[in-house]
Amino acid sequence: MFDKVFAVGTSEIFGKGFMLRLARSLRVVVVDPDANLIPAMRAGAFGLRQGRPLILYPEGERSIDGTPKIFKKGAAILSIHMQTPIVPVAIEGFYDAWPRNRPFQKFAPLKIVFGDPIVPPPESEASEAAYEKLTAELKTRVVEMWDRLRTQTSDED
Repeated sequence: MFDKVFAVGTSEIFGKGFMLRLARSLRVVVVDPDANLIPAMRAGAFGLRQGRPLILYPEGERSIDGTPKIFKKGAAILSIHMQTPIVPVAIEGFYDAWPRNRPFQKFAPLKIVFGDPIVPPPESEASEAAYEKLTAELKTRVVEMWDRLRTQTSDED
């Protein structure tokens, strides 16, 4: 299964040198977050049509302070138009290992939890309101899972 997974990543992280080579080996489609994102959406749709699981980071970037930020609607758009469920994932510990705007800090344990799939509404209901609703549901689920992970981590300290 993991040999079929691909992701979309920002050129800010994967745009040059070692990270670009790493992106290619990990099947990361590199996009410029400041440019038109239609090519990223097309790449995502193409992979999904091939039956490949797509990893998307709904915030579009790493967190500035380790807390979830605004989720973008790309995952919802692809989910509705491709009729593909979204599996929410929460990760705790990544910010400590690699804070934004700093070089890689350290290998650190990560806690990851996978939520129940979110089934999109029918494509015939696609609209800005549907994208916003699905995006809000995704964020709510991810934040709830992330809060549980943080609480568990705090209890263990």
